[in-house]
Amino acid sequence: MSRLRVVYWTNIPAPYMVDRFNAIARRGNIEFEAWFNERHEDERSWAVNEATWGFRARYISKGRTGLHLPLRELRATRPDLLVSLFGEPSFLAGVALAKAARQRVVLHAMRTWEIWIPRRKPRELVKHALFRMVDGFYVPGPDAAAYVHRYGVPPRKIHEFAESVDVEAFRAGAEAARKKRGARKRLGLRGCVFLHSGRLRREKGLDYLFEAFRQVREGGIEATLVFAGDGQHEARYRALAAGRGDVVFAGFVQPADLPHWYGLADVLVFPTLGDTYGYVVEEGMAASLPVIASDHAGEVRERLEDGRTGFIVPAGDTDALCAKMKLLAASPSLRAAMGAAAFEAVRHRDNDWWAGQFEAMAERVAAGQRGQG
Repeated sequence: MSRLRVVYWTNIPAPYMVDRFNAIARRGNIEFEAWFNERHEDERSWAVNEATWGFRARYISKGRTGLHLPLRELRATRPDLLVSLFGEPSFLAGVALAKAARQRVVLHAMRTWEIWIPRRKPRELVKHALFRMVDGFYVPGPDAAAYVHRYGVPPRKIHEFAESVDVEAFRAGAEAARKKRGARKRLGLRGCVFLHSGRLRREKGLDYLFEAFRQVREGGIEATLVFAGDGQHEARYRALAAGRGDVVFAGFVQPADLPHWYGLADVLVFPTLGDTYGYVVEEGMAASLPVIASDHAGEVRERLEDGRTGFIVPAGDTDALCAKMKLLAASPSLRAAMGAAAFEAVRHRDNDWWAGQFEAMAERVAAGQRGQG
């Protein structure tokens, strides 16, 4: 029996997706190919090195319409299953082409938030029509499952499994950084080091983080706040930190170097005002850090056990965020216990595990469609 032919179509080769695709290729259980619309996009400074890819891949060029339409690719590949995003016009048109060609389609869906994607009636009508057209969804948890279900998708079409992280890379990299005792001093990191990893955007809740950290320091607690990332509002936050020696900007950090920064930190802080997921939570956990996350991170209650592997605080609540930061800053033993529990909670969710879940989902969708045919 021939292997299942599966295509995953996404916007850019994000490092965490490349790692997952490489895991699928290593397993060799399905005939896999990845499609990307662009090599890079704004506010995503990741290095791209196709030489490290163990899977077949294509970039979908723009046509006269200005859309990335994979018409030739669909004809050439004829996948048993197309897994696609849906938040951009190119994906909508491409999914329609695939369904017109009687090809099976699964959408990768996550919960969205108004702060990033306002709900407008035309967009909502399109989603209602699109969601009824496709053959299934894969979602990272119950938040996303409920989001999809609101558009009339029956539970039998929703396949739920969590996102993954390169557990070993973050474990080993953080552990190596901790052994270099002089690194923190050379970088000016003092006291309890709070790390924010990600884009420097107001939507990430950084105004509240700055204020909470100010209150932590005014309480006489020695601490440092580190930002690993760049973004649209970087100048704003550098201005807020001007003249302060307790706020450090690492700039954009490539994925291979991120575990080092996690290893230099004591706590990961993710105060987002609305993220579909937030992979940094798993990264912090894999690096054995306690995580303080807002309740507006997708699936956060499935990922963080409040009070055991970290804390969940209301989005935009400076006082709640400050209180948890003070608590962790004051107790190295609590940080160590939470960090160890966080690692245990995430250690099995590596990319090979994810690849197995993905393959099982693809087989279930394909088998269900064949049975109906």
